[in-house]
Amino acid sequence: MNAPRALNTLDPRPVALLCLVFGILTWQTDALGAACHLALFLGLILCAPRLGGSRGGQNPAGPPLLRAGLVFVGMWTAVKFVMLLWEAGWKYQPAHLTDAGLLGLRLCALLAIGVALTALTSPLALCRAAAWTLRPLLKRRAWEPALALALMLHFVPLIWGTAGRIRLAMRCRQLPLSRRRQTLLFLQTLLRALATGAWTQTLAIAARDLDRDDAWRWRSHTAGHAVPPRAVWLACLTLMAAGLWLALR
Repeated sequence: MNAPRALNTLDPRPVALLCLVFGILTWQTDALGAACHLALFLGLILCAPRLGGSRGGQNPAGPPLLRAGLVFVGMWTAVKFVMLLWEAGWKYQPAHLTDAGLLGLRLCALLAIGVALTALTSPLALCRAAAWTLRPLLKRRAWEPALALALMLHFVPLIWGTAGRIRLAMRCRQLPLSRRRQTLLFLQTLLRALATGAWTQTLAIAARDLDRDDAWRWRSHTAGHAVPPRAVWLACLTLMAAGLWLALR
């Protein structure tokens, strides 16, 4: 079984539960706990090819999204530091830098959790797992938020990738336009490309019958698994138990 096939058949339910639990714990833990969570999920990202493969290297929007995430972390860390200085009457204290650094560390850990989730699971399997989770509450309408999640996971990298290619094309052509005209041209080209992509995606959804409840039902028997589902559940539950024990001790 090759890596992309294994990726599509890895059970995402325990992985998503693990990321959810550790996301909550990361926001409540101290600096040491956040650092441990960051190290754990960085390790999972590095081990993703062995556990089922990762398509992150094949996605041209991956590096821009990662850079945007790091910029987001740096921005909110700086905002936290400035707010602490403002509350203290602009008198610097070492605790200000410590608190701002803790926020940045937590945000980095949350970013690593999100990257690990996308590296260990496929978008379609993750959305089917979401429908499986919501089915007891929403019944036959559980496919609607699952489809919305699938469209979001599809269009966010698409927007970043398209925007990057448009910027590269405009930079290579060196258009003699003012910054205002360049901005308008960029937005027009991006909206035109996204409108075409949205229409194509609508046709794809209709052709694959993804606008029906049956398409989003969990079917674990349709293909083999890169890792046995019981082993995935056991590993995730063990990690969750260890995280809860460290958080409550």
